[in-house]
Amino acid sequence: MSAAAQFGSRMHGLLIATARLISFIVIGIALAVLYGWQFDVESLKRISPVFVAMNPLTALTFIFSATALLLMLSGKRALYLPAKIMALLIAIIGILKLLAITSVYNLGIDSWLYPSKLSGEVNGNAANRMAPNTALGFFLLGMLLSLPLFEKRRSGNLANYLALMVCAFSMFSAVGYIYNLREFYGIQHYIPMALHTAVCFLLISLAILLANSDKGFMQTFTSHYYGGRIARLLIPCTILIPILLGYIRRSTGWQYYHSTEFGVSLLITGIIIVFYFMVWYVAVRFNKIDIARTDAEEKLSRFNAELETQVKERTQEIVRNEKRFHALIDNTRDLIWSVDRHLNLVYANNSYSDSLFFITGKRPLIGAPLVWESFGLENRSKFEAAFDAAFSGKTFIAEDKMMIQGSPYFGETRFTPIHDDSGHIDSISCVTRDATDRHKAMRRIQMQNDQLKEIAWLQSHKVRSQVTTILGLSQFIDKDLINDPELNKVLEGIQQAAQELDVVIKEVNRLTKDIGDE
Repeated sequence: MSAAAQFGSRMHGLLIATARLISFIVIGIALAVLYGWQFDVESLKRISPVFVAMNPLTALTFIFSATALLLMLSGKRALYLPAKIMALLIAIIGILKLLAITSVYNLGIDSWLYPSKLSGEVNGNAANRMAPNTALGFFLLGMLLSLPLFEKRRSGNLANYLALMVCAFSMFSAVGYIYNLREFYGIQHYIPMALHTAVCFLLISLAILLANSDKGFMQTFTSHYYGGRIARLLIPCTILIPILLGYIRRSTGWQYYHSTEFGVSLLITGIIIVFYFMVWYVAVRFNKIDIARTDAEEKLSRFNAELETQVKERTQEIVRNEKRFHALIDNTRDLIWSVDRHLNLVYANNSYSDSLFFITGKRPLIGAPLVWESFGLENRSKFEAAFDAAFSGKTFIAEDKMMIQGSPYFGETRFTPIHDDSGHIDSISCVTRDATDRHKAMRRIQMQNDQLKEIAWLQSHKVRSQVTTILGLSQFIDKDLINDPELNKVLEGIQQAAQELDVVIKEVNRLTKDIGDE
């Protein structure tokens, strides 16, 4: 997984967890409001005694909104249906209230909960009812929560825009409370939006944007690139700083008298100064990035130059080695060639080419079928068996004999399987060596052995016949009749020499027989 993908995965997981936390906060605020209505706790119904209390139906609808988002964030498809039902209910509540405001159809749904207590809640001339901008917000929330947020990219992008609209008008209302401007958070003749209602709208819309951060314009803000980092830094500043400076300007206007023109000029000057330093900070960061990128590009350029030089040297060395290899292969007397599984020629050295041309008058063509005439048609079955053995993974040696221009030719071919990168045999390497001289030498050796055997046999038998005669004559002589001791000693020497000569002759016959057997 790439660094960008890893960062995106971690960021998305963190934002999902944050969206869940925000949803629980919204539920907590809404439950606190309902608790305040149930037990008449004014500090829970309204943030300040001078502010508007949140309508109980508004609090209940926020619970539906946050719960629907949590169900969709669970990732369990079985929970999507109840989430969609809640989203539809939220949209219906918003529509019914908008119809009541326009006097088209009024069910009074925002007075169903705690009606007796609501009758005593009056803000000016308006009773505590759901504000028009609150009804519009719930209609938008119901619409976007009914979309397949996390399933389809297009609908997720549309949901982001709807959530941004909710976020915008809720922020507008919250800013109105900060500046104490009713026009910002209320609509004439109607009860204004409660402050914590604006806060809940802001939180729930922010949770939807965070949960849907991998789609639409939110991808730009959550990316691991520096543009995303700058956006995550600048967006909070662009929202909070103008609000803060405007509040300072407003508060100083309340305490000290000065003209509106002076206050506006002071506000604009403050915004310009703050944004000037923000731009300066961003420029410094981008300059550092540019400097680092320039250094990296220079190092990469030097590295590429060195790499190109090394590649060029290695390429030249490979070319030289290849030339030496081809020179070695092409200048050997052995026939070196290879075929694929279809017995089409893959490679052939010069010796093979010359041999084929000498026998058939044709030069080999790479990719063409094997020319069997070059090995002798009588040897084809032997070679086919050798190819089958080699393609089964065995190294095989085959001998062939053929007549070339009236002279016998003996060849010895070694078949070796060649494996590809995946370990499969895709071709066979063949090396054919001329064994004619070896066969002639073996034949001469055999003839010499036969002659030696014949000579040894003839000579040994002739000599042995004479030795046998001597041994026979010596045995007829009676040593007792000869009184001369010296003569007896001579006879004994003759018998012993004849016997030893007979042993030597037998050994010669045995050796001659062994040579013949070999």
